[in-house]
Amino acid sequence: MERIRINWGNIVIVCLFSAGFLIGCATQKPVASVSQYRFEYEGNQYRIRSVMSERDGESYNQLMAETFVAADYDQDRLIDMVELGNVSVKEAQKIYDYGLAKLEREDRLRIRGPRVDRFVWETDDFSYEISSFRPRNKPPFNEFKIFDERQVVNYRVAVAVDHNADGSLDEVLSGDLKVEDMQSAYEKIMQRGLKQQKLIRENNSVLVRKQ
Repeated sequence: MERIRINWGNIVIVCLFSAGFLIGCATQKPVASVSQYRFEYEGNQYRIRSVMSERDGESYNQLMAETFVAADYDQDRLIDMVELGNVSVKEAQKIYDYGLAKLEREDRLRIRGPRVDRFVWETDDFSYEISSFRPRNKPPFNEFKIFDERQVVNYRVAVAVDHNADGSLDEVLSGDLKVEDMQSAYEKIMQRGLKQQKLIRENNSVLVRKQ
């Protein structure tokens, strides 16, 4: 039987931390560390849950409510997908931002670098990043990010998602650019990745090769 360790208290941008309790078989080591933080937003109760696998080091955050569950798979403060419920990604992002800001004010946010399969292409002015996610029990998808390299600190201009990893962007998650404005760049970076064999065709999807 697998064991899960659950911590209640300090959270992380990329994982929460604090003393907690263990469940499972006493003869086995925990396979996952789960930390949670509860907060109230506009009269409703929410919790941010951070999960880190002891087995392979993979980690992700979830924003959980009575009516929905949303996920931040690479723990970059950006909601990637609504897993359950009818809330929009933008509304979930607003609540997630509030919860993370609350944790930050309480000095209970910790930064770590989760493992993500990504391909980056840089020019003098911009860098482009395709990240592939392979959630358990869900189809894989890609995120496409654009950063302005002319800034002293890299500034994320826009983030869009390709829900089916089929080469077509479906929705802008962050930034002022439109999907059609990002599609051409996405296709060019995808072709570069395929040429360099950093991206692969997998069934009907184009994904970053596993690191």
